[in-house]
Amino acid sequence: MAIYWQVNDIKTQSKTQALLLANGDLSRINFHFHDEQWKNKDYTKEPQKSFSELAIDRCKFLRQKTNWLSLWLSSGYDSHTILKYFKISNEKLDQIVIYRRGDWDQEYQYSKKQAMEYKKYYNPKCVIEHFVMPHKQHTNIYENLKENWIYAPGLSARFTKSSPTWMSYYPGAGMKILDKNSSDRIDLTGFDKPRVDLHDGKWFAFYPDAGVVDMISQRFTGFYIDEEDFDFYLKQHYMVLAWFESLENIDDQLVHMVQSHKLHYREWNISCGRMDPVNPWSSHGYSKHLQNHSAQSACGAILQKHYQTSKGLHYYYQGLDLIKNSCSWWEPTQDLARKSNINSGKKLLRNFKRNEEQK
Repeated sequence: MAIYWQVNDIKTQSKTQALLLANGDLSRINFHFHDEQWKNKDYTKEPQKSFSELAIDRCKFLRQKTNWLSLWLSSGYDSHTILKYFKISNEKLDQIVIYRRGDWDQEYQYSKKQAMEYKKYYNPKCVIEHFVMPHKQHTNIYENLKENWIYAPGLSARFTKSSPTWMSYYPGAGMKILDKNSSDRIDLTGFDKPRVDLHDGKWFAFYPDAGVVDMISQRFTGFYIDEEDFDFYLKQHYMVLAWFESLENIDDQLVHMVQSHKLHYREWNISCGRMDPVNPWSSHGYSKHLQNHSAQSACGAILQKHYQTSKGLHYYYQGLDLIKNSCSWWEPTQDLARKSNINSGKKLLRNFKRNEEQK
């Protein structure tokens, strides 16, 4: 496992299981992010190749590795940029998958248009798959797993949340697509941008577990973060450091605000090598600001009322009670992933360079 939590000698890919094993004591939980795979890597040396060169290399490597290459496309910065680099590199995608979450999805219309244009102008043989992931699928998952849903991979305390983790582990339209075509298929996602910390005049690379709880799956491959391409992962850190150091009044709090999607969302994405998406909703991060990921969000409350007689919702509440019994510090009105966030170990990148040193 490249990404997992550990309590004593027990390793798990379920954040909620780790919380229960530790009886809610976050200090007893360690979060591992490619620690074993990259333990001998040197984080202090910036790769010499440009981001564009490394992105093109990544496209070529992935294309050579499999007979079936699929991109799961949204209209956000990350997957939009992946599609752009497959066009630039002239490496062909066999499939593009787009899906609409629930009954309304602001991004779907844009990603569908992008996929159809790619098929028309770049690869007529590309298969376009699109499906709706209904909220009913979530109640079915909770019904199948009963209260044991809390031991599922990642952290799924949000009744309304669809994620690659749900799609890849539990029956539904997403799993049907993943099971098609080839046993060695690669399914790409836009996971994700680097995270850095500024402490005592030094920059460090790390990763917060709140950023991965929806992405725990062996069925998906991250384009930007993958154990087989450390240089591409590392390059993005040095790019974002240069941008952060160009900001006035830069400090650790500003870095945290940016990486929490609260400030400079577009500029942060561009500094990480992403290209502007065609969707203004995604470009400005509106969905990031409006989302409420707590168990009692307004959207969640509406759906819970709609499914109030379902067995799935009954088991959902049972699981929440088990979590609350161990985590007395948590209330369902809070985002459990953020409230219980645990950072991976930090890796030194370099010293902070003040603006006058860069001139």
